[in-house]
Amino acid sequence: QRSDLLKALQGREAIRPYAIRHDTLGARLWLWFVDQSPQSLGLGHGARRYRQRLAPWVQAVTGHHGQPPGAMAGSLTAHFDQADLDAAAEFISEMQRLLLPRDVLSAILALDAEQHEEAARHLSWWFAGVAVLSDWLGSNTDYFSYRSEPLSLDGYWSQALVSAEKALAASGVLPGTPAVGRGVQDLFTPQRIQKLTPLQRWAQDAALATQPQLVLLEDVTGAGKTEAALTLAYRLMAGTDSDNSDAAASGIFFALPTMATANAMFERVSSMANRMFDAAQQPSCVLAHGQRHLSQTFRSTVLPATHGEGDAAQLDETAGARCAAWLADHNKKALLADVGVGTIDQALLAVLHARHQSLRLLGLFGKVLIVDEVHACDAYMLELLERLLRFHAAAWGSAILLSATLPRAMKQSLANAFAAGAGWAAPTLESQAYPLATRIHRRFAAPQDETHVQTRLEVRRHVKVVYLDQRDQVEARIKTELAAGRCVCWIRNTVAEAVAAWQRLSPALPEGHCTLFHARFAMGDRLQIEQDVLDRFGPVSSAAPLRAGQLVIATQVVEQSLDVDFDLLVSDLAPIDRLIQRAGRLQRHVRDERGNLCSGDDRRGGAEMVVFGPGWSESPGAMWFKAFSAGSAAVYPHHGQSWLTARYLRDAGGFAMPEDARNLIEGVFGDQAEYPAGLQHNAERAEGVDWAQTNFAAAAALDYETGYSRQGGDWHSDDETLAVGALDDWQTPASTRAGDATTTVRLAKWQHGVIVPWCGQGDDAWDMSSLRVAKRLIAESLEPVDRSAEWQRALETMPDSGRWSVLLVLAPLGDGCWHGSALDPDQRSRRWAYDSRSGLQASAI
Repeated sequence: QRSDLLKALQGREAIRPYAIRHDTLGARLWLWFVDQSPQSLGLGHGARRYRQRLAPWVQAVTGHHGQPPGAMAGSLTAHFDQADLDAAAEFISEMQRLLLPRDVLSAILALDAEQHEEAARHLSWWFAGVAVLSDWLGSNTDYFSYRSEPLSLDGYWSQALVSAEKALAASGVLPGTPAVGRGVQDLFTPQRIQKLTPLQRWAQDAALATQPQLVLLEDVTGAGKTEAALTLAYRLMAGTDSDNSDAAASGIFFALPTMATANAMFERVSSMANRMFDAAQQPSCVLAHGQRHLSQTFRSTVLPATHGEGDAAQLDETAGARCAAWLADHNKKALLADVGVGTIDQALLAVLHARHQSLRLLGLFGKVLIVDEVHACDAYMLELLERLLRFHAAAWGSAILLSATLPRAMKQSLANAFAAGAGWAAPTLESQAYPLATRIHRRFAAPQDETHVQTRLEVRRHVKVVYLDQRDQVEARIKTELAAGRCVCWIRNTVAEAVAAWQRLSPALPEGHCTLFHARFAMGDRLQIEQDVLDRFGPVSSAAPLRAGQLVIATQVVEQSLDVDFDLLVSDLAPIDRLIQRAGRLQRHVRDERGNLCSGDDRRGGAEMVVFGPGWSESPGAMWFKAFSAGSAAVYPHHGQSWLTARYLRDAGGFAMPEDARNLIEGVFGDQAEYPAGLQHNAERAEGVDWAQTNFAAAAALDYETGYSRQGGDWHSDDETLAVGALDDWQTPASTRAGDATTTVRLAKWQHGVIVPWCGQGDDAWDMSSLRVAKRLIAESLEPVDRSAEWQRALETMPDSGRWSVLLVLAPLGDGCWHGSALDPDQRSRRWAYDSRSGLQASAI
């Protein structure tokens, strides 16, 4: 590749083309050497029978740029002179002398061939991560400087070992030493833990096996599942003796369903990470998701804003360029930290055809993987999570899964996946108790134990449900509550329905008393709205002037992400697990009649939720749900589950937690659930889509048994392919979520003839001006014909130069909104309107 160096060192010109990446050439060269030089490796004349045993290691090492080497047709002589082949063979022999002495090689080759090959395939997944990490750290010229004078390999090796120790120590990837003997109240602040909940006490006192185990914690919202999980994780790290020698883990990765939940969790975990580790150490604690650099907490405590590697074309890079990208990209490094917090996507990428998945897999090695809100996984994500659990258990890792509402079949499938990875027989989970702590392990007499725990009195609740099928009735009830000085939240199933309700209700309310909150805002506007909602309705809010008479109309963004508390909750009909989750935002903290915080019992008259759904029918037709709301019917496509939810709520008039939890979930999602004849076809279709999602995920996920290899197709950069894909338009093999394909839209505005980001200034302005939109709505930018130069200048200021995003430039038209145009997938121009109060919506102009 460097003709000048070739000329200087060998006195000849380069005549062979560099047309195939060096990882693929390297793998082919290695295997050629095994075939051609068996005596050199001490393999004897039966070298070819060892080829399969060496192949996984070759794949792992030559795949050091984050993907396995590809297949290569043709002869090596098209790429190498004989002198090159001779030099490579001599180099391999020297490396064997340094790294693989003959007695060690003999011991390896004496192993059973079939078992050795299987072990090599399995271990190659993590050793590929070691190779990537070594390439990354070894490329750092702060520790491994360039040399121009000759140096023998023995001399280099002795120096490199010293440099490697320094590089590893400075990198933060070596595991820290956990503190010893800490209890729950030592780990958390007194404000966070004033009195242990039953679940937290179980987590502190339960006997733990010092070996891999799966723990499932099921309890109501507010039962302290997060603290219980972190306590268990700490105990697995600390072990039972004074020097951590029997510890079963070396760190934690906490996986959340959304960026908002990850941000909130990072604030909690980062403040306690130091208490988990020895006082002489400063553990690394990293946030990982696509917008992590916009988190002020992360930026102030860890790193400034960074940029992705931008290697979409999978082109070759110098070692220095890869090093710089890796040092900046903490989505990949996050799993190597002592404590990582991120979206579940960051962990699922470890088992997909994503560049550098092996580094993520290595990062999880020896960690406790904690996954929150497991019930939020659809069929596609569930299959990926099961695959991840299998890999993780095979590497002697432990996992803790949290949920308020976990169907029995889902729980059993997750347990089966973990047991399969650990090489255990599948356990049989039987307990119907709730709340429930379940452990799958091999230390005790039974392979699992299921412990019923109590729920603390403060979070036991009965929620009265009023089912209404007329919009006017719902809005009249909302207005009555607001007039009485109470605060209300209406959770709608779609953005369009939320916007429509806001347009109807906000004009009749005082300025600033009606907030619209959904996902189709520019990030800067969304973060501002989110903070405002937290300030008004969060755990320390008071009645006047923040809460009284306030209405929030929101989508699912408030369902899991925010610790907010409303006097009355209104919700569109959704499956029961979603309604239970939404009810967690209803009278969440103890308050008096006016909504001020108080002690003792809540004095707001009992928790009540209004559910807005289709008119009730014992024998609904096929259009029962769709006629009520086509949008809701699309978001929750299994209409039989919505019908069962509506029937239960109408018949029971509410639900009690935790008493009704198991019956509610199994009654809607269980194997014995029965649907009316009119909805049977829909139920079969929805279940068919679930099977399709499962099969798509299985095809997209990596196969543990094959070892580190291409497994067909190319591998994709996660900067480009995270969490997108549609069943009818599958985009990449690196999608962590099923659903409509989405694109990043960056909003801008014309300002004195110049295109500027919608939100703010500085390095983050374009990210703060971005949002995700379904690609079926916005697919491509529409460049203005008469201002091409300014358009190109604006693209060049973007982090990705506009390659993976759509630029939507807006101009005011006097109606209070800004308007612009973009192309849909059929190349048709569509008009869009945006303002900071209502977000992005199709323009009527």
